[in-house]
Amino acid sequence: MIHLAPLIAVNIEPPILISYLIINEIQLISSDQFSVQLLDQILMQFDNPSNLSVLFKLSVAQFRAGKFRLAKNSLSQLHPEWRNKKSIVLSDITADNYLAVVLYAVTLSNLHEKEVAGSLLRNVKTFLKMDKVFDKIKVQFTLAEINAQLGDTPKALLHLATALEMGWLESYNREWWSLQNNHLLRPLHEEPQFELLLKQHLENLTELREKVTQRLSTIPNSIE
Repeated sequence: MIHLAPLIAVNIEPPILISYLIINEIQLISSDQFSVQLLDQILMQFDNPSNLSVLFKLSVAQFRAGKFRLAKNSLSQLHPEWRNKKSIVLSDITADNYLAVVLYAVTLSNLHEKEVAGSLLRNVKTFLKMDKVFDKIKVQFTLAEINAQLGDTPKALLHLATALEMGWLESYNREWWSLQNNHLLRPLHEEPQFELLLKQHLENLTELREKVTQRLSTIPNSIE
């Protein structure tokens, strides 16, 4: 178990601290008792977060720990207008908030509000097809997540394959989990094609890591 006190003492910013904790302790587990206990420690330190980035990271951490009501509350604090969830329409979805809308929808689904959740996810799908998001790789990956949550496995796998072909990689300044631990792709985890895509992805990562290591070894350690 990582103790927070030394990290708090050096004034590590909340988003960095949350990422650090989860990368080191929760990255390879999903929603077991340990992750819940760790999240509780985070919440005790930042029980009134106001930074928007912190709130979103916090809601993701709560979701991954299985604390869906807390995740819903954090997202409602992030977007107070969402407290009336049925009022969220297509025009409310933007390039800045579509990821939060997806998380909110899946959170509602886990709270047995599946009809509203499905409507929100379909609205995000429509928005993403309107070509308003610059990061096309992220669009494909998010479409994979949405279709996985909607139960459309073939489309989810197609979009995931497209995202990987386009060069999708884990970015730990954006998320603190790997492809095999993505919480929104969980419905695909037992699919043979997902396992194949994951195997290919890990092989590509190993090859990339070797290339980077080889390149770094050619850089002089000091300037003459």
